[in-house]
Amino acid sequence: MAQLGYRPTSGAGLPENPTGSCSSPVALPDSFEPACRVHDFGYDLLRVAHRNGEFISQEIRRDLDSQLERQMSRTCQSEGCRFMASAAHVAVGLNSARQGYGAPVEEKWLDWLPW
Repeated sequence: MAQLGYRPTSGAGLPENPTGSCSSPVALPDSFEPACRVHDFGYDLLRVAHRNGEFISQEIRRDLDSQLERQMSRTCQSEGCRFMASAAHVAVGLNSARQGYGAPVEEKWLDWLPW
């Protein structure tokens, strides 16, 4: 836990980063926040593993991204909400692909764009 810099909490029965959030350039439903905190915790574990020299399979990051979509979608009561969950999943997946599905690199949103 010292390597994480925080003590994980439990939300909906899953460990999460208590200060994690949905970092998105567009507003997402508040109901997505618990899923984002769980996803952030998973990414933090990948970063710790990378710092410790552990091999990170591409499937682990893909699975974390898919879990995010499933958790977000479960909170939805409308097609619009499900669309937002799918759109968020596509955006997260594109970023994961851009980063080679390895340890997540912390960047400010859109800093990596060429303009």
